[in-house]
Amino acid sequence: MYIGIETGHDETLTRIHKGNTADEAVRQCRWLEEAGIAYHGIYVNGLAGRNKGEINALETAKLFN
Repeated sequence: MYIGIETGHDETLTRIHKGNTADEAVRQCRWLEEAGIAYHGIYVNGLAGRNKGEINALETAKLFN
């Protein structure tokens, strides 16, 4: 299963109208793991926009780790 996580940066998730927070994405992935369902998270590089690359990268790294 492929999941469009996109970013771990909540400000960006709100701006793109994703409909969830980074914490919710982590919780949903844990549910999949508990159910034994394999998945792959999709990240969109550059989605946060100009001058937000560092915070986006740091927040997304937290999410994926």
